[in-house]
Amino acid sequence: YTVASPEIEGYNADVTEVTGVMGEEDVIVTVTYAAIPVSEETTYEIVTDETGLVEGEQYIIVGSEGDVRYMMGYQRGNNRGDVQVTVNEDGTITTTPAVLADDTAAAFEFTLGYDTEVGGWTFYDAVTGGYLYAASSSSNYLRTQAENNANGVWTIAFPGDEVASVTAMGSNTRNVMQFNSGSDIFACYASASQKAVYLYKKVAGTVEPTTHTLTINYVDIFGNPVAEPFVYELNEGDPYLIHAADIELMVPTVDYVDGTMGAEDIEYTITYCLLGDVDCNGTVSFADISTMYLYILSMGEISDYGRISADFDRDGNIGFSDISAIYLYILAA
Repeated sequence: YTVASPEIEGYNADVTEVTGVMGEEDVIVTVTYAAIPVSEETTYEIVTDETGLVEGEQYIIVGSEGDVRYMMGYQRGNNRGDVQVTVNEDGTITTTPAVLADDTAAAFEFTLGYDTEVGGWTFYDAVTGGYLYAASSSSNYLRTQAENNANGVWTIAFPGDEVASVTAMGSNTRNVMQFNSGSDIFACYASASQKAVYLYKKVAGTVEPTTHTLTINYVDIFGNPVAEPFVYELNEGDPYLIHAADIELMVPTVDYVDGTMGAEDIEYTITYCLLGDVDCNGTVSFADISTMYLYILSMGEISDYGRISADFDRDGNIGFSDISAIYLYILAA
């Protein structure tokens, strides 16, 4: 099976595609979506030596055609597009980075990392959720990959004239990051046959968005915790959509929580019902089956929580198939 994760505007999935082969048991895969940070106008200064390489800092990658500078942009097929930019009088570049993967008019910001195992630098694109890598030995490809390898680990040197020499360390031989002004793309080549690239680092002191904490608590109908809380840091103004956690034999009363981070921390509580606990006393027993019989025959009532618990096979209906499922569950317990 191959199932693509749905695209949700303003969010990135940690897994873009779920693949595998069905075995002898049901398979549950949780795809987590993180809100793309709200972008603000940011200033970057050129990096001319290794002291400007700082793990965890944000960078843009720039090429030039004469005196005109172009910033690396969106994923354009197998390469990255370009966006023309004006350099400030002091040599810095001020721009608003992209927040959507299909933003063709904005530069893409990369977080610089360091791979200690391979011994080189990485460029993480938070918007697409992947690492820049030299993607081929036979074509001039520059793409992103969610699970990084040595083709996405780079040596960075500064041979002079502010140029950055950026070369991938993996086995793919077209591995020199270059700017091709004739094709309006950034790509990887077997040698420095195109135009050089420049690195610009986010200027220290650029105002960071205010962050707040989103907390989601998971409890049963009695208020007892049934899983560790979900805690996530978001910038003020960020959208969020968090699906309820999967907890064995329990079903949430809401499928997700969503909203926009405001000026304060936000806390939610999602309540879970125990499947089969129709009378809501905290256990599953033959008394729950009796309660269901009376309810199905319109001879008794069950609570809202009880109706959620009664749908044991999770098909959206309450019927004798649920009674059979609960009966078999009790016998197997």
